[in-house]
Amino acid sequence: MRSSWAATTLLLIATLLGGCGVFSDADEKRYGATRQPDALERHYLALANELQSSKPCYLIHPESITKSGFNAVGSQVALKRSRCFFVVATASGAPELCEKVRSVSTIFLSGADMNTQLCRRVARVRGGYGYGLDVPRIVALAGYTEEEVDAYLVSEERFSRLDAARRYRRERSSTYWGEVRRHLLHSEAFFERIDRLPSFGTAEDTAEMSTLAWKPRPQRPWVPPEQRPRSAPAVRVPAQGTE
Repeated sequence: MRSSWAATTLLLIATLLGGCGVFSDADEKRYGATRQPDALERHYLALANELQSSKPCYLIHPESITKSGFNAVGSQVALKRSRCFFVVATASGAPELCEKVRSVSTIFLSGADMNTQLCRRVARVRGGYGYGLDVPRIVALAGYTEEEVDAYLVSEERFSRLDAARRYRRERSSTYWGEVRRHLLHSEAFFERIDRLPSFGTAEDTAEMSTLAWKPRPQRPWVPPEQRPRSAPAVRVPAQGTE
């Protein structure tokens, strides 16, 4: 009976230690207070994923940490910037970015699995991620006015005239901002304006961003909104009874 109790106790201790960040083999460990990501930093990760470019990752504070205590041990905590590099590396199939991925653990949470080795394995098979992105906010923070956005979409032949672009922006906003997401955000002009977005990074991060070149992401072509057939409302015909 006593030996059974001792074995159970040892198993419990091993389980607790296995899920404890102190004993993890993470690259970095944080034992004090940690910095929670700003809401805007989450959008920077989404923007990096959309563009498949690491440039927005440098806008994220290097010490921002996300925690999910209910996740599996090894993925309970992560540096937001490292996750950003991880996402871009795996979405674009660029394993060289994995060198910038650092795992982190806290006293009670382990993030040891979010590391360079896992990133390289996943980047080989390439995969996509889905993140919500506040396109109007990002575009405005980059310094674009509504008139500039309308003019760009017309110049790219996404709308026939400025008044058509304005009408879609006011009346069919989801279609309009979908056009902005697929075209303006992927333009070289917008890529250059990423530097204008509020940054949580350092001067060294800003310098690193300036060395990155624009690489357009291949996308499936879409028919301009005005040329898309609009579905007619369904007409419901009452069922006819049999005699």
